[in-house]
Amino acid sequence: MHLPLRNTNPVCFEVPSAYEITIDGKKLVGSAQARRKEGVLQHGSLPLYGDLTRILQVLVYPDEAARTRASERLLQRATTVETALGRKVTWEEAAQAFTKAFKSVFNLEFQPGT
Repeated sequence: MHLPLRNTNPVCFEVPSAYEITIDGKKLVGSAQARRKEGVLQHGSLPLYGDLTRILQVLVYPDEAARTRASERLLQRATTVETALGRKVTWEEAAQAFTKAFKSVFNLEFQPGT
């Protein structure tokens, strides 16, 4: 079932919110949260590298011109770690950076596990 696009933006990564991490005005980290009585679901996304516009290929647009405009908007408003740093960052390197930052900021010690 394909629903036509209305006044909603299907590309949540396109528009930075006030609380999200940006670099040079472009969204770098996406975050979403759902709260229910039973608990909280937190989702985050940090694109390390790649083509951000790939997601547009699976979304329904009225025509290819609309898809192209969405692609242009996305690239003006969002970025990847690779673009921000000017070099590719591996998943392992990013995970180590997160671990180091959490240890430092929150004064934590991590215990490796399986």
